[in-house]
Amino acid sequence: MSSQNAKTLAICPIGLGNFIMTTPALQHLSQHLGKAHLHMLALKPGIRQMAEATGYFNKVFHWDPDNESLSRGLAVLRQFRQEQYRNLVSLFPSPNWKGSLFSLLLGAKQRTGFVYPHSRLPSLIQQESLPLDPDAHDTDQNLRLATKITGKPPPSSIRPNFPLRPIHPQEDMLQREGYYVCHPGSSAEREMIYKRLPPASFAAFIRKIHREFGLKCLLIGGPEEKTLWDQIRTRVPAEILLNTPSRSLSELAGQVVHARFFLGNDSGLMHISAALEVRCIAFWGPTDEKRSGPYRYWESVNGQPLHLILRRQDLPCTPCWTIKTVGNNPPCPFGDIRCLTRMETDSVWPRMKNFIASLD
Repeated sequence: MSSQNAKTLAICPIGLGNFIMTTPALQHLSQHLGKAHLHMLALKPGIRQMAEATGYFNKVFHWDPDNESLSRGLAVLRQFRQEQYRNLVSLFPSPNWKGSLFSLLLGAKQRTGFVYPHSRLPSLIQQESLPLDPDAHDTDQNLRLATKITGKPPPSSIRPNFPLRPIHPQEDMLQREGYYVCHPGSSAEREMIYKRLPPASFAAFIRKIHREFGLKCLLIGGPEEKTLWDQIRTRVPAEILLNTPSRSLSELAGQVVHARFFLGNDSGLMHISAALEVRCIAFWGPTDEKRSGPYRYWESVNGQPLHLILRRQDLPCTPCWTIKTVGNNPPCPFGDIRCLTRMETDSVWPRMKNFIASLD
């Protein structure tokens, strides 16, 4: 599809977790197209930082459409047109019309991506559009696109990558302490706030885990999630919470890498934890773990799942954000996201307790 020295631009989806899930595909493109000819557009500062650390790309460009001006986007577009890309790769998921228009205007001769169920525009402006595999994890979906572009088989071992070095100023203490990390948040953008278990439920689990296992909890996340932390802190004894803040993605990874396990929602920090080979307990509501669960969650270790997915089993409507709804996720039919807001802690605690006990 691409000539030997042609430049290729990869556009990564907007979330931190999305980037983690694309890393096997990006590594495959870099290996077979050549790092010198592969560039990337990152849509968040954290994605740019991780992309530059991978070593997969000659250049990494950045534009955050949620927080930066249109004029900044037009300046990036002018840079792209000067690069004279032959190939453009739109990684999954990227179904919105703004991304499609941006892709068209940058002038690449060969545009490759996917067909989306609720948006015809991507396939109209792409020269080649792959059908989505309804049973594929996002990681495998994008790797399938990468192998189509390169004509090379996928690697025998697939592992999403967190490329930054985990480091923390209190690393010695973290290595000695018996603790787990808890991320009660998720992105507040693009309706991702609806993926959150209520803080009161997290507080209940934190108390149960300490009573049963004596483990302390380290709350993690960004500054915008401190309100969630405060709501948890008012509900649990202070002595069972650690206070070792992080100031960067590398320091956050330093918090995670020494933890016994991750407890939280479907979020970018869950994918970072899984990429660091920390086992995850994750709560699921509208989203579909088949698509975006921690990679290899379907495998088992000593009779327990590698990663524990917890969702209500009595609601026929969940998951409602699936491969069929990409680009047009439906609102909750009840209006209250009861798959998470009404999840009973006692109903899932036995599975959680057995999973934590298996980690000893």
